[in-house]
Amino acid sequence: MPTTLVRLGDRGARNWVSGFAAMVLVAVAAPGAQAWDRPLRIGFGAGTTPRVDTHGTTRWLGNDRRSALMASVRSGSRRIRRCHVPPFDATGLDYSWTTNPAGAMAFSWDPDTANGRVKLISARPGHCFGRPIALGRRKAPTRRGSVLLGPLGTVLATWTEGADDKSHRVLATGPLGRKPVRRRFPGPPRRGFDPGGGSPAFIDGDRIAWTWFTIKTLDPDVPSYLEQLWGAIGDRKARGFGRFLKLASVVSGPDEPHSMQGARVLTDRSGDQVMGWLDGGSFLVARRR
Repeated sequence: MPTTLVRLGDRGARNWVSGFAAMVLVAVAAPGAQAWDRPLRIGFGAGTTPRVDTHGTTRWLGNDRRSALMASVRSGSRRIRRCHVPPFDATGLDYSWTTNPAGAMAFSWDPDTANGRVKLISARPGHCFGRPIALGRRKAPTRRGSVLLGPLGTVLATWTEGADDKSHRVLATGPLGRKPVRRRFPGPPRRGFDPGGGSPAFIDGDRIAWTWFTIKTLDPDVPSYLEQLWGAIGDRKARGFGRFLKLASVVSGPDEPHSMQGARVLTDRSGDQVMGWLDGGSFLVARRR
C-alpha cells in the first residue's frame, strides 16, 4: 500500500513516522557511530514496534507469557523496567498503544463482551499506568478504540459506539490522565463517519491535522462515484477543530480510471503532508504546503 504525506501550514521541527515489524529482541545502539550492543530480551511473542523518547529510553509493549506488559530500558542501561497493563489479553483483543517524545503513554483496548466498553489508561513520563477509564456513554457498547498522544500530553481517542444498526464513530480529546471530552467532527459526512486516508496527526501546539475521504454514488447503473478529499486543523491542545476545506475531487468509475481510493496520508510535526495512491496503474505522489 502506498504511504503518504501533506502540509496544513504550520511551523516547527519535522517528525516523520514510519512503521516496522515488531521485534522481541532489541539491539541498543551505542552513542555516535559505534557498533550495536548485544541484543536484550524484553518479552515473549509478538508485540509492538519499540519506541524511543527524547531521553533515549526505549519502550516496548508485549507480554511475559502471563499478561500484557510495557517494558522500558534507559539509554546506556540493560536494566529492564516492567509495567503490567490492567487485566487485558494481548492475544485476543484489539488494542491501541501510543507514546510521545517526553515518554508519556496511552493505551486502549476493546471489551471482551458484546455490551462492554473500550477502556483507556495512561501514564506520565517515568510512571506506570493509572486506573482504567471507560469510554462512551453508560449502557452504550463501544468497540474499535484507538488512541493518539500529542507531544504536550493531549490525548485523542476515537471509538465506535452503539448497536450495529445504530453505531457511529466518536472522537474525544483531553489532557493526559483525564476522561477525554467528546468533540464534534469538523466536516462531512456528519453521519456514518468512518474516514479513510489514514489516522489524524498532532502538529505543533498539540493541534490535530486530519485528512479524510468521502465517496458519493453519482450513478448506480454505470456505476460512477464522486470521491472527495477533505482536511481540517484543530485548536491548540485539540480543544476543537477549525474550518474544514475540500482539498481535491475526482469522479471514478468504469469509464473514469482515476481514483483516490487506497490513498494514504502522512503528516509531519510542522503540518507538511504527502499523499500517495495508485491511479490508472500509475503511482502518484502529491504534497500540500
